[in-house]
Amino acid sequence: VWAWRGKGREAFIPCLLYCSMAAFLFGYHVHEKAALTTAVPMLLLSFSSPAVARDYFFLANVVHCQLLPLLFRAEEWPLKMAVWALHAALSAFLL
Repeated sequence: VWAWRGKGREAFIPCLLYCSMAAFLFGYHVHEKAALTTAVPMLLLSFSSPAVARDYFFLANVVHCQLLPLLFRAEEWPLKMAVWALHAALSAFLL
């Protein structure tokens, strides 16, 4: 309701984030890639403040861990661990 009371454009991305998180949490059948619908709006919002950026860092790590089973062959294991570790280290360094 607060988004419609004169907030305008700056309230659109937080509202989109809340709606996508609610749809993800209360969805009947949630696919692994559905977590990206929460991560992308959170990424756009993470540039607004350091507190939101720290929340995005946590959410991005959760989404990465959730997407790791999609690469299921044994020869892909080192690659997926390297990409996940590189992203986590780079995100922690940049925060």
